[in-house]
Amino acid sequence: MKKKTITVAALLTVISAAGFGQNTGTTGDSQVRIVTQQQSDKYRVIYKSEIEGPVKLTLSDEDGHILYKERHSKLSSFIQDISFESVSTGEYTFQVEDLAGSHKETISFVSQEDRLASKLRLAQESGKKLVLRATDLGYVDLSLYIYDDKNQLIYDENLKDVDVLGKIYNLDLLASRSVNVVIANDHKRLLDMNFSLE
Repeated sequence: MKKKTITVAALLTVISAAGFGQNTGTTGDSQVRIVTQQQSDKYRVIYKSEIEGPVKLTLSDEDGHILYKERHSKLSSFIQDISFESVSTGEYTFQVEDLAGSHKETISFVSQEDRLASKLRLAQESGKKLVLRATDLGYVDLSLYIYDDKNQLIYDENLKDVDVLGKIYNLDLLASRSVNVVIANDHKRLLDMNFSLE
């Protein structure tokens, strides 16, 4: 199981009820909204109540383990940004409890590594040729490593600001019977594939 770390930045502020849209969960006299930031590993929790009182925010994983908990003894509103940067793909539940009751919302989170890996396509074509394709990567940096059948590094390449990718790796002159190809982003392994060259 990957280590799960939650980074939190909080802004306690008075916000108007007009700032809430149609996805607002209402808890009696309270309103809670979880906002996703596109192409980001951040979520924003927005809370507004008509009365000041104790408020508890809890974040738990799909197994019920509490990853983050915060309590305030006297509060009527807050905006809390929570970063899932080092959290693995899975289901996570936000829960806000106050004098009016409890509001729960479950999200399906996909890590940046899993999002990038799902967009990469590496295939063997014409014997000793490998074809790497990708689209809509979001201008990320990638590192590619090719190892021979003795696990010796025979090729490496750093690709900068990649959004769309189409490359052919010709291994015709390689004496190795197989290769292992590793593609990483920020030292995190996205793909690790073996190919027979016989």
